[in-house]
Amino acid sequence: MSFAHTLGDAKAQSKHVTQCYEMLGSRALYHDGWKAVVFHQLPGLPGVPSYDGSDPNISFDVEQWELYHVEKDIAETNDLAREHAEKLQEMIALWWDLADKQQILPLNNQPGRFGDKRYRQERYEYRPGIGAIPPLVAPNLRNRSFEILAEVTVPATGVEGAIIAQGSGAGGYAVYVKDKRLHYVHNFLDLYYFSVSAEVDLPVGVHTLRVEFNSTGRFKGEVNLYYDDLPVGSGAIPATVPVFFGVFGLTVGYLRGSSVIRGVASPFTFTESALQRVIVVPAGRSWRDPQGDERVASATQ
Repeated sequence: MSFAHTLGDAKAQSKHVTQCYEMLGSRALYHDGWKAVVFHQLPGLPGVPSYDGSDPNISFDVEQWELYHVEKDIAETNDLAREHAEKLQEMIALWWDLADKQQILPLNNQPGRFGDKRYRQERYEYRPGIGAIPPLVAPNLRNRSFEILAEVTVPATGVEGAIIAQGSGAGGYAVYVKDKRLHYVHNFLDLYYFSVSAEVDLPVGVHTLRVEFNSTGRFKGEVNLYYDDLPVGSGAIPATVPVFFGVFGLTVGYLRGSSVIRGVASPFTFTESALQRVIVVPAGRSWRDPQGDERVASATQ
């Protein structure tokens, strides 16, 4: 909402009547000159004081809201929750209504969001060169079948570089072109390294490169490579990373940090203007390890 109309008129009225807030469980609502706020102390954060001494495990429902008439008390120094109890209840009810409409709910009593279902999609589309996608919102490809497609334009001079990668030298996967051929690698915690490569060179022209991973059991699978609809390579991946690919995130068109691909240094950027987009399509139900996810969450800052 622009406030440009107020710059030339000190008495101009605001056009922004209502604003809903939420961060790490703490909530607030501004509406027509009034503001209701409630502080939520997160659990598991030693050394982070609560200004009101609240119990870190207190329920969202019983936390004490405050009410300020910010039109007259911009510094929020005079809590009017008791004097205007009905007004406060109206504000709280409006906050819940807006929180539902704006997809703020459900409230999460954690210092971060881990495995949030809102970020799980049936299809992901990326453009090359975007910033690294955080692991928790990247496609979950662990212990499931999936398909990766890359639209490329191959000049007479050929192409080279990373198409998509997630993880690091400590574990992850990557799809890339090197020595004129398509490759898929899975780095199992830097203990085992599995690679499947095309058996023919990538021809000049516009093509869709495709990697199909078919799960054949718990944490293993079969990879098939295609140029358009032409099968060009296949191989087994006998072991895959079960829980976490690391904190480096997912990159498209380049590598980041320590390279997933042995013998190839970051950034290994894909040939300029040759990679148009990358599509990731997970298939079937993803496997989850709640205990493993909890350990990862606890160790992640």
